[in-house]
Amino acid sequence: MKKEKPRDAFRSPEFYNDITKVLPAAWEFMEEGVRNRHSLAHTPVVSTIDKDGRPSSRCMVLRVVDKQDRSLVFHTDKRANKVSELQGSSAGTVLFYDPKRKIQLRLGCVLSVDTDDANTNERWDKMMQMSKVCYQSTLAPGDPIDFPEAVQSSGDGFENFAILRATVKRLEWLYLSALGNRRAAFDWSRSGKEDGEWLVP
Repeated sequence: MKKEKPRDAFRSPEFYNDITKVLPAAWEFMEEGVRNRHSLAHTPVVSTIDKDGRPSSRCMVLRVVDKQDRSLVFHTDKRANKVSELQGSSAGTVLFYDPKRKIQLRLGCVLSVDTDDANTNERWDKMMQMSKVCYQSTLAPGDPIDFPEAVQSSGDGFENFAILRATVKRLEWLYLSALGNRRAAFDWSRSGKEDGEWLVP
């Protein structure tokens, strides 16, 4: 029978009891998602509010993390439902979870779509050709088709490409530990500045 490790055998990370270490660790986790496509932070769940007021969620590839602007960047098709949903409400969330690290991040965000040619051109030029194919369909994402091969392509796809930007207004961090869980929140919507506090897990 396998013996359980004593509680004092578990080594706590720096952020366990030091809230000043939590936010840097959270940003580092998200930045790893950009650098490493195998990271579980690479494809967080992005949620919007649909036209009926219901949550609408999907996994998206994280492209850029800018902690100075507190923003995350994703790529999207201008014709996608999530883009039209933002016309009704710009509120959204981004959810990260890594079961090995036992860390969850819940971000309350303001979502916006950037179609400025200077910004989209820069992102487009950095994309692999295989990624650009996704934007070449003559139909919008989610349109019904009779069979999978019915999708046809036209143009290089750039006309359908846009940037989805999530500006973080609130970050909730949860760490699961055998020593006891830890939860903290940072809210920029109240004061415009970082406002960290411990929460009951």
